[in-house]
Amino acid sequence: MIGYTMVGTKDLKRAMRFYDPLMALIGQERCYCDEQVASWGRKDDDRTPRFFTGYPFNGEAADGR
Repeated sequence: MIGYTMVGTKDLKRAMRFYDPLMALIGQERCYCDEQVASWGRKDDDRTPRFFTGYPFNGEAADGR
């Protein structure tokens, strides 16, 4: 079972402004957010997959490679 999907970003605040309305259209709400990552899913159901966007964990630039 897929637990989550993650897409990298260079600008987390901009990514959240993009994904918030998109996720709302499919009934997903923002579940978590900090300085590095944000996620969407269903807060009332931990078994459903989540979608994440965030900065690369290795600290390198998100450059599309």
